[in-house]
Amino acid sequence: MDVYLREFGYLAIFILTFLEGETILIIAACMASKGLLNIYLVTLSAVAGTVMGDQTYFYIGRIQGISFIQKRPKLKLKWIRISALIERRENVIIFAYRFVYGFRNLTPFALGILNINAMKFLILNVIAASIWATSFSILGYTFGGMIRNDIETYEKVFAMGILFITVLAAFIYWLKKRIKNEPILPS
Repeated sequence: MDVYLREFGYLAIFILTFLEGETILIIAACMASKGLLNIYLVTLSAVAGTVMGDQTYFYIGRIQGISFIQKRPKLKLKWIRISALIERRENVIIFAYRFVYGFRNLTPFALGILNINAMKFLILNVIAASIWATSFSILGYTFGGMIRNDIETYEKVFAMGILFITVLAAFIYWLKKRIKNEPILPS
């Protein structure tokens, strides 16, 4: 397990923080506190992943945003609320959205649609991502230092948790598709 962790751990952190990432960052920092990963590389991987993810969502919003939102009425309501908030507090939103659960993926998309200055977004994004990654790395590293039990036990529990979540998500997806395709009243 250590070999795979050392070989692919930083790449996994990059990819997962590209998508979201608080949980994986805390877990990786816990592992760094046990000497399995380097805390500086964990933090750097998280900064790189989150900046790249947010920049990607920003440019997708810039290029495809309005047409994407127009086709989705539920998303359009969220878009109206978040765009009004952004227009009132643009700098604060750019700096702080990653710290509010559930806003991380939609906000850069919305910022791209609103034609926020790309360089301004990049600079604030890098600063905020650095603070975010450092904060969660310190939290995870500190928490990991407090754990006195063998890390292998936690790795096994984590692996089983990932497996359980994957199976549960697949089941929910299957069930949702199944329910969606069945008629409400029997014929």
